[in-house]
Amino acid sequence: MTEPPKASEPPKASGPLKATGPATVMAPATAQGPAMVMAPAMVMGNATVMAPATAQGPATVMAPATVMGPGAVTRIAVVVPAHDEETLLRACLDALAVAAAAVPVPVEIVVVADACTDRTEAIAAEAGAEVVTLAARNVGRARNAGMAHALRHGPETLWLATTDADSRVRPDWLVWHLNHAQAGADLIAGTVRVDDWTCWPAGLPEHYEEHYRRAAGAHVHGANLGIAAATYVATGGFPTLTHDEDQVLLRRARALQARIVMDPACPVHTSARRLARAPLGFAAHLALLEVGL
Repeated sequence: MTEPPKASEPPKASGPLKATGPATVMAPATAQGPAMVMAPAMVMGNATVMAPATAQGPATVMAPATVMGPGAVTRIAVVVPAHDEETLLRACLDALAVAAAAVPVPVEIVVVADACTDRTEAIAAEAGAEVVTLAARNVGRARNAGMAHALRHGPETLWLATTDADSRVRPDWLVWHLNHAQAGADLIAGTVRVDDWTCWPAGLPEHYEEHYRRAAGAHVHGANLGIAAATYVATGGFPTLTHDEDQVLLRRARALQARIVMDPACPVHTSARRLARAPLGFAAHLALLEVGL
């Protein structure tokens, strides 16, 4: 268990997980404007191949500026904020372990246990994650504390990803992140899919999907987000907000003219629980849609 790092005395890290796997790339934006980039496919050598986009639509690249540079990622850190998540955290970490085993760079998982009164910290430690403890009850501050811990060795060649404790990433999730990072993306924002609708009215899933499709290309979820460490530092990091910290980070990156990719090709599965951990978060969004049925 580790307290949030102090500038003068960073904590020691446990050994990161190492794995090997294929890498892919995507096409850059053109000088004439933001490019529409299709889902990346497998490549060999330096050749670039593009696969058809998913049914949700192609990825969109915005603001063609890069901070880290293509191909510079040599390590990845994934930050998971958690408040009393003993029920769902294990599945989240198991999915991340599979994703970590698919990339050829070291991966560190950082769980930020924020004001937890259950076994969240113990479950994270048992899974081999770095554990940062906090008593803020604030998701923005929790994500920021996790990122600060991941940055304790500096931002060079580091890619930062984040998801939520009630979510499960796909086995190729970190491959997807690494592909975009190696192609020069500074920030990647993906989509989410709901796991289980049983606690909501029968008409809500269709209403949600319709609303989600109408906003295609504008989704930003803390459950499916990645950013070059140098870009993250330049933005000032996540704000200490109880909700919408991901939206603010995106706006800060855009203000820096960072190269932003909005890609629906690798959605993260998330819960649709009614009992929210973040006020005005995803559960509140679903409740608002329910009113409109």
